[in-house]
Amino acid sequence: MANTPLAAPIRLLLLDVDGTLIGEDLNISPRVQQAVEAAHQQGVQIALCTGRPEIGTRRYIDALHLPGFHIFDSGATIADPIAGITLYQKGITQAVANEMLNYARQHNVYIEVYSGSNYFVAYESEHTLIHTRLQQQPPTVTDLADMIARLPVVKMEAVVIGEEEAARAQAMLDHFSNDLDYGWATAPGVTARFCNILAKGLSKGDAVKRLIEHTGIPVAQVMAIGDGPNDEPLLQAVGVRVAMGNATPTLKQMATWITTSVDEDGVAVAIDRFILSDGH
Repeated sequence: MANTPLAAPIRLLLLDVDGTLIGEDLNISPRVQQAVEAAHQQGVQIALCTGRPEIGTRRYIDALHLPGFHIFDSGATIADPIAGITLYQKGITQAVANEMLNYARQHNVYIEVYSGSNYFVAYESEHTLIHTRLQQQPPTVTDLADMIARLPVVKMEAVVIGEEEAARAQAMLDHFSNDLDYGWATAPGVTARFCNILAKGLSKGDAVKRLIEHTGIPVAQVMAIGDGPNDEPLLQAVGVRVAMGNATPTLKQMATWITTSVDEDGVAVAIDRFILSDGH
């Protein structure tokens, strides 16, 4: 990409979390923190856009002092956790959630169910331990059918280790393709993969469009940074598309620009270039 100024300054910046904002140590580096704070002080609205639920994201929002709306649950929720306001949320119907739970049991697919500020599992396993470490929040072990009967389901999530488990999970997703949408995600240094399972029509990109409409900011002045498969709709929805150096090949192909990896403070590099240096 040529080193020419942007047509208009960036006014809204959307940041994926795992593999983008944070690396394997699960912490925001000092350089990235300084760049995000500098962009915010310059008047840029900054929103995290993640497959994580609010409970797994709040520590980063607080660390960066980011008021306003953020996108959680891979697009199923748009909320301002500091103000306690939900702009949008759409969950999975009880009937479909029960059907997927039954399918997962029959085909040995590890699945989690998310509702409100909690997430639930039927049993603890290696998958549970991996996700607990990432989210820094343990699940509630319970009868999932009973939980679905009592509480609204925001999303469900499959956690897979190895290709055989991934194939079983993908077969489940294909089976419910008329009722649900999904997005695969990874985390640095983790062998497991994660699939956010959502109500039909939802994605990070769908949520970004809703947030852009709410803010009234032109798409050309919206920038997003991501690294994984579920960030493809995110980048498609904005004017300036930045892929991390550790991003998937597909994401890099669709990007306006490719920054450095998460271990090389790629978010800070992109902010310096497109926001703090006015695109030069």
